[in-house]
Amino acid sequence: MNLEWWEKFNDEKLNNNLLKVYDKNYDLKNAALKVKENEQLVKMQFANELPSLSLSGDLSRDLRGPYQQFGNMAIPTYSQYNYLLPITASYEVDI
Repeated sequence: MNLEWWEKFNDEKLNNNLLKVYDKNYDLKNAALKVKENEQLVKMQFANELPSLSLSGDLSRDLRGPYQQFGNMAIPTYSQYNYLLPITASYEVDI
């Protein structure tokens, strides 16, 4: 209920009667809640249309045998760390 609009008439009895009617009228309360619910649904729909950015990471370690040969170079102990940090940005255009 938009009580601010009714307060412009500067009538306390009118304001009190409107508050009493609003307290007793459950259909009016349900309608007001439905309006607020639909406003939030519109905001959620707008948020789904915005670009999204996702970030995920992965850390792994590759252990090889005790003796690794790379051409003429031999490495007695060999381990390799892999860091993966993909960043994905997406935007969907509705036509």
